[in-house]
Amino acid sequence: MKRLSIVTVFILVSILVVAGIALAYPNYGDSFSEAYPNASYSGCLPCHSPGMTVNSYGEDLAAAEMDFKAVEAKDSDGDGVSNAAEIAAGTNPGDSADKPASTPSAPKPEADAKPAQQPASKTSALQELADMGIIKGTAAGDLGADQPLTRAQFAVLIQRIVQMPEVNPYIPSFSDVAKGTWYYKAIETVKSAGYMSGYPDGTFKPNAPLTAADMKAFVEKNGLEVAVTGTGSLTRGEAAPALLAIAEKKSGIAAFKNYYVGPETCNTCHSGTYAKWQGTVHAQALQDPDDPSAIIWGNFDINDKFGIEDVDLVYGQMSRQRYIQRNAEGGWDYLPLQWSQEQRAWSPTGGKWDSCASCHTTGFNTEKKSFVAMGITCESCHGPGAQHAASADPAKIEVSVSNDVCATCHAGETRQTYQLESMGHTTLFAEKVDGEGYYADRCMECHSATVRIMEEKGLEPPT
Repeated sequence: MKRLSIVTVFILVSILVVAGIALAYPNYGDSFSEAYPNASYSGCLPCHSPGMTVNSYGEDLAAAEMDFKAVEAKDSDGDGVSNAAEIAAGTNPGDSADKPASTPSAPKPEADAKPAQQPASKTSALQELADMGIIKGTAAGDLGADQPLTRAQFAVLIQRIVQMPEVNPYIPSFSDVAKGTWYYKAIETVKSAGYMSGYPDGTFKPNAPLTAADMKAFVEKNGLEVAVTGTGSLTRGEAAPALLAIAEKKSGIAAFKNYYVGPETCNTCHSGTYAKWQGTVHAQALQDPDDPSAIIWGNFDINDKFGIEDVDLVYGQMSRQRYIQRNAEGGWDYLPLQWSQEQRAWSPTGGKWDSCASCHTTGFNTEKKSFVAMGITCESCHGPGAQHAASADPAKIEVSVSNDVCATCHAGETRQTYQLESMGHTTLFAEKVDGEGYYADRCMECHSATVRIMEEKGLEPPT
């Protein structure tokens, strides 16, 4: 009798527990069946173990206030399969030991065909990307799997994966990507490389979420066999498997377009040449008036037309100096007076500087009126250096520079022609430079093969 009473009490307690659960979620079973009419099970089993304890899927569902759709993308039991996929396959999303069987591989259509790579789960892919130094953690101390991946972040990740040298244009290419922002260089780099572009209105939308269509466009453009899931905006976790596959296949990414990188990049390997170049007229052909090292000749105390505060760029450092201001249309205008260093006086000038910019800057963009670097730098003569900087391959840069390269700027019936003839890479006409001391003093050392040969032989160079 006593044993029967204990059994009876146990049964009553069990009934009360089940009743309590039913009262807490009175429509749970019906709601699950409505959400998943083709599911192979219903009732309490998705959320509870046979002992009626709440499993991991039940915990996620309770946290989502019983919103089934909100937890479909999650992998509650950590078995590498999403909840939605488990329900569709008839396995329990709250039991890691119960997962869909592997699908047999389809027969290869050709003997050398490669099987499609199975994407990693978002959690493991994010961690691998972090281990590779490609993706960084968030302010919360995690990898932000559920946070949206923005277009700016994607640009940064692609730049890191491909390891392209950064570019830092003087004027931004996009109206909503300000110079100095944390993503400015990365966006300018992937744009220069031909990997990403902006919108017809001149914007890039850096803070807009990256879409699956954006990711697919990148993958297809580069001919990569990478699975991209989803149709709308991607979270960091959703994008991670595709990003990891891109990183693993980066050797298959189409070669990026060559572009100008600026002299600071050249300095990383050619510091000696860079140091010598800094003291040349070429380096000082165009200057920033806010740079403490800028050489500004004009006496603004006797200039009643404009002050140094009106000057955006300083042009010239030989016999005269002109001053440039950016106009409302985004172009560049000469301010109305120029300074003659020989006469120590101001004289009238004017017009647009745009036509001169291609020779006095590096990587001038005629559409944006921007440039990568001020002055005549390494790449002005040797061509764009991004591919060379990324590979250190001499074949990726124009090593030998001919007179024809110089003639692209030093041509016409001007003293530039006189300079080229006087200081060509191949010969020297000493009589041409008599009385023109700055030619001999400032240019011969670098630009005359005759001077170099005579120095090597221990002879006195002509002046």
